[in-house]
Amino acid sequence: MNIISGCSTIEDCIRRYGKDARTRFVFPSRIASRLWLHRAISLTGLAAIPAELFTAWDAFKADCCVAKTEGRNPVSQVIRLLFARHIAAENAAQPFFRTIIPANYAADGAVFAQWIAGILPQLDHWEKRAAQHKAPADDEAADLFILKKAYTDFLDSHRLFEPSWAGAEFSPQASHYILLYPELMEDFEEYRGLLTDRSEISVLPAPVFQPEVVPLIRCASIREEIRTAILAVEQLLADGAAADEIAFSVADIESTVPYLKREFALRSIPAEFRLGFKLSEQQAGRLFPLLERCVEEHFSFESLKRLFLNSHIPWKSPQHIQAVINFGIKNNCLVSWKDGDQYRNIWEEAFKLPTPHHPGQCYEEELAEKEQAKNWLIPFMRDAEALVQAKSFSEIRHRYIMLRDRYLNLDGFSPEDNAVIGRCVTLMQELIQLEPDFAGCLPVQPYPFFTAQLGREIYVPQNTGRAVSIFPFRVAAATPFTHHFVLNCNQGKSRVIYTKLPFLRKDKRDALGVIEHDATQDFFAVYAQYGTVQFSFSEQTFSGYAVSNGIFTEIQQGRTGICADSFLQEYAFFAQAQQLPASIYPVQKTGLEQFVLHDALCSFSFLRTPLTNKLPELTQTLHTARYEDGVFRVSASDLKLFAECPAKWFLQSVLSINEEDTDADLFNPRYVGLLSHHILEKLYQKIQETDTVFISAHIGEYTKWADELFAQTIHTQTDFQGPLAAPFIQSIKKKTLQGVSFVLSVDAEKLDGYTPLVMEGKLRHRSEDILYHGVIDRVAYQPAEDRAVILDYKSGTPPAASSYTPDAMRDFQIPMYLFLAEKALVKSQIEHAFFLGLGDEKISYIVNDPTVIPHGNARASKTRDAFEPAIESFLRASENYAHKVGEEDFRKPETVQWDDCKKCPFHRICRTIFIVE
Repeated sequence: MNIISGCSTIEDCIRRYGKDARTRFVFPSRIASRLWLHRAISLTGLAAIPAELFTAWDAFKADCCVAKTEGRNPVSQVIRLLFARHIAAENAAQPFFRTIIPANYAADGAVFAQWIAGILPQLDHWEKRAAQHKAPADDEAADLFILKKAYTDFLDSHRLFEPSWAGAEFSPQASHYILLYPELMEDFEEYRGLLTDRSEISVLPAPVFQPEVVPLIRCASIREEIRTAILAVEQLLADGAAADEIAFSVADIESTVPYLKREFALRSIPAEFRLGFKLSEQQAGRLFPLLERCVEEHFSFESLKRLFLNSHIPWKSPQHIQAVINFGIKNNCLVSWKDGDQYRNIWEEAFKLPTPHHPGQCYEEELAEKEQAKNWLIPFMRDAEALVQAKSFSEIRHRYIMLRDRYLNLDGFSPEDNAVIGRCVTLMQELIQLEPDFAGCLPVQPYPFFTAQLGREIYVPQNTGRAVSIFPFRVAAATPFTHHFVLNCNQGKSRVIYTKLPFLRKDKRDALGVIEHDATQDFFAVYAQYGTVQFSFSEQTFSGYAVSNGIFTEIQQGRTGICADSFLQEYAFFAQAQQLPASIYPVQKTGLEQFVLHDALCSFSFLRTPLTNKLPELTQTLHTARYEDGVFRVSASDLKLFAECPAKWFLQSVLSINEEDTDADLFNPRYVGLLSHHILEKLYQKIQETDTVFISAHIGEYTKWADELFAQTIHTQTDFQGPLAAPFIQSIKKKTLQGVSFVLSVDAEKLDGYTPLVMEGKLRHRSEDILYHGVIDRVAYQPAEDRAVILDYKSGTPPAASSYTPDAMRDFQIPMYLFLAEKALVKSQIEHAFFLGLGDEKISYIVNDPTVIPHGNARASKTRDAFEPAIESFLRASENYAHKVGEEDFRKPETVQWDDCKKCPFHRICRTIFIVE
């Protein structure tokens, strides 16, 4: 093996030896070999070149470095994994490993199988080094010797060999080989001894990296780095460069793929991602793990929803799918549950229950939907269970074909998804072929093994080669692209360290003479050798802050500003910072056309201009729903919503736009509040009728009444149904009665002897052109002293007195209730108004005279006189509310902040622009 003379680049080698059919070129990767094969035609002037003259290092090893084995086959990674699982199972039955699988984890040793399978190829190398360096014996070494012997016996019994163990012979298929950049080949050192004395081998070594002439571009963020590179690509294309002459190599490409795809698509630049993906991570490939999850979770609503609503999996009967989803939502088919030793299937139990009649809904239609869901889902669940619980890989294939033919629309798969499914089935077939020879090592549960393999199997889609190519870092080193952009060159992601025996601690590797090989400079030097290359890194990546790769010394600041990017120019235009860009992308053109068309069809927007009398139907709807005898009706809840944002009030309260519900719930939290309110109303009515006043000595009797009222109320005040209703009601009962008990304890301490004057009292008062109305949870009254106390129950966190600052009031309940009660109930000033938190069991004193009803922090409340500005603010807000609705003015005020908008369910409708600095 000698260094080739007279050649410093791959082009030199091809020009000199490319016409010699006795010479073969060996490249670090298959990508490089294929691309240089195409380039060789122009370099040599030949009309055609045999493809076998250009080969990759892995193919060279398979052809020329022949293992000294006769009558044996090389072991595959799947077979290694079968062995690893088998020995982990043996260790679980009677532990013999001490460190490879710790004794405390022996029973769950299968979780170590993948790691064990990964170290098997290196055991022979470890054993030889341990003998050479006389490594001390310890528990780890003993385990590795046991594993090595067991694996050797396994290979012998199945007539297999481990390629990295077997001694190899060099058997050349040509008279001359040129190894191009062996420094980039991770395992070259293992073959150096075999190739060193071979005269047929010549080597082109990697050039020396020259940091002083290879600059690194620094960008503030990874998004800016991507945008800068793609804008440079755009300029190259505009200058006449072909897309297939341009390549990207990206370190940590997995984290950047979505952003790269978006940027290329937005700018209409053709791009192909030359990297593989795991089969189970692609939408169509998720069919198999999703079926497994359904069976594992006993067909929970969430697992079925993920399977059925996956747009990449076409079903024969989408109407049945919709019936199942609708039935699951209505009947709260959230999860199955365990009853003794058996699971109760939530769907089967729900189908057994009678169909309830809901007012306003057609009973016959609901019954038909239930039958439709039942007749489709029950057989599907049986078939899915039979597939996932199959006892062999052959049975998996049989069950899959049955399920596929019954339920899937094969013509509905896209070509890409069909290719993914085909590769999954191919893997299934490969596992079936192992069954005759490895029956003793096959997993007890083959389907989870199959789906786990899908999670490891890398699938590389076919590419046209006529677009910008995007590669993971390292793969496209030594390729002949005219323009190459190498991104994310930071210290953490772009270093290349080749390490032997990585399963050992570093001190043990050092003791065995294992030396790490840093190939970072070799890779960057080779990248810089061909075409025009731009290296860049980001100070802030998606995972945090980063520093540049330490081999660079010349660092330049990347281009900043928006002058070349029409998307940023468009953003600046809408932010009113500059004019529209001179040129725009097709997607921008389409968006502007749609915007102009929409603007032409709708000459106004309620977000910009009042709707005053522009839509007679709207005017009529407002008068019907919001006015009574020509007087505008105001409630505290409507006023609060309008004060927050008139646009939100209009969309929610007038147009009744609601988010679609596609989830099944165990129990809606608002039910606790409804139940508590209803029970407290009926309880205090009974106290009023029986005792006239609240008597603290009777609190035990009151508690019994509350328990009886819960049983009477639970089914009348909620629409909770389905098989989970009965067992779950008990937990709701405890939570509800806890809140009721808290209210009773407050009355016993603070309001003993008070009469329950009003329960869920509907009060109304007209003042000029406004009709104020509200429902007060309870008013307690002490006749002897003419004292009234307003009480409002809160399931969530109640407002504090600080919420009623006149200049920035966000809640209007207490001012409204005081105003109504004083005008329409007691006709005198009320000195006490509280919130009772049923969940956190706390009293929020809003208005109080602490000399009459003491409480811990007197400053937390206000006296009635001090609270008067809040009532005046409430009246002004009501007048403004009435005026705005009368003018049909629902414009969003400038006081609405981004924090409010981003939490609003309607922000995708309003699409208000905020400038965040």
